[in-house]
Amino acid sequence: MTNIDSAEMAATDTLFPVPASQATPSVPSPSLRKRLHIPKPSVIFASAWLIVLTALTFLATFAPGLVPFIRDYDAKVKVNGHAKAYGYGPGWTAWFGTGKSSEDIFARCIYGAKMTLIIGIGATLFGLIIGSIIGVVSV
Repeated sequence: MTNIDSAEMAATDTLFPVPASQATPSVPSPSLRKRLHIPKPSVIFASAWLIVLTALTFLATFAPGLVPFIRDYDAKVKVNGHAKAYGYGPGWTAWFGTGKSSEDIFARCIYGAKMTLIIGIGATLFGLIIGSIIGVVSV
């Protein structure tokens, strides 16, 4: 044998000793997350927000007729028969609280989201139609 220190020899090949500097590195075993197929925290966070946005889109689209707990846009919130002029904080009666005129902020957000969806989808369709016409004419 040559003058190779036993610490430098690769443990995988005993018949033909190879110095550790020339040995192939061992492949580490996959982590527990990969073995159990657990997604990264960023994927979990993104999925949760996607669910929230889908739920808000559903509420904004079908709120007045389908979901009974969303008030009308200008409905006054009354607690114990009284509507305060300065508004209530968030609670079971009004999830996001009430405004200065005692309107439900959650209902206003849902109706605002509905208008935002209408404008966004309309602008996208408008751009799609005009862009398609320009593209077809330019060829």
